[in-house]
Amino acid sequence: MPRGIRIAWESSRYVYGKHDGVRLRIASYDACDMEGAIFAYRMLPTNPATGEQAAFFSHICSPVDIDEYPETEPLPSHRPEWLRLSYVDVHVRSPTEAQNLVDAVLEDVQRLVTTLNTMDTLIPGDTNVVGTLCPDDEEEPTSSESEVPSESSAESLGSLLTITATGTNDRNVGDLGIAWSQQLTGAGSPLDSVNYHAVGLTPGASSKLLLIQGFDFSELPDDAVIAGITVRLVSRWVEDDGGFTYSPQVTFLALAHPEVGNSDNYGEGQFITGPSYNDLIAGGESDTWGVTWPAKKVKRGEFSVLLLVALPAEANDEMSIATVQVDGAEVTLSYR
Repeated sequence: MPRGIRIAWESSRYVYGKHDGVRLRIASYDACDMEGAIFAYRMLPTNPATGEQAAFFSHICSPVDIDEYPETEPLPSHRPEWLRLSYVDVHVRSPTEAQNLVDAVLEDVQRLVTTLNTMDTLIPGDTNVVGTLCPDDEEEPTSSESEVPSESSAESLGSLLTITATGTNDRNVGDLGIAWSQQLTGAGSPLDSVNYHAVGLTPGASSKLLLIQGFDFSELPDDAVIAGITVRLVSRWVEDDGGFTYSPQVTFLALAHPEVGNSDNYGEGQFITGPSYNDLIAGGESDTWGVTWPAKKVKRGEFSVLLLVALPAEANDEMSIATVQVDGAEVTLSYR
């Protein structure tokens, strides 16, 4: 049965110039084949001197949150203390802020329902043998084992296909580090264009995170299973001040999505060379970077490559600046 839930909201009256805020209450009702308490709260101190606490609304629960967070009261032995309620009652500054919160809640609830429905269907994986099987088990596999494809039947999932896209825009992220600057003209740092991004590093300094987006995967089928991701980063080190001991390094290279999260870091220890542009390749056709990537989310345009570079503190003290230039990133999805 398809899942569903009713979300109702109400707010206090607001007159511009007369009122300073709005009370907003959002509640869930009539949950069908799912939990109704989907609002996650966290217990936080309200008086450090006495240790008094109160529950504060945090977010719409994920399926894992629903499994782990108790309803109504937190588990006293767990830290941090989380719980679930069927409503949220908050004060906001204006009707606009109230409407934005309602819109965000509805979007998150829709994502929860979609995720729960999707989790009902399992995609066939593989069978691995750990240790030594009994002779009977080797000759007569159980019915459940026979339904899971082995390595020899992996072709039943379809041949491996690829789709490649380049980043078309990028920006600095975070407060720490030296900011990247855009050079010449154009939006972002698409590959093989006249524009690029650059950062000048002194020994021991790191850049800000460079977030590269705009990868067009609109042709990727909604039901595709992404088997691997390959990133090609085009960069170089421009030797500004002669003589050097250490070259700049990539200290963080990862994939990111606001809903899926961040991947493993594939940038540790990779050096940037020059003066010509070079390809830095990470991942592969069977490497998902430690994350499961739903095709529908990757297609939406929020998929990103994150890059951070640094110059080791041991670099030649006489070199005042080492400049790293990034011409862009290309991402290839391998899928079935």
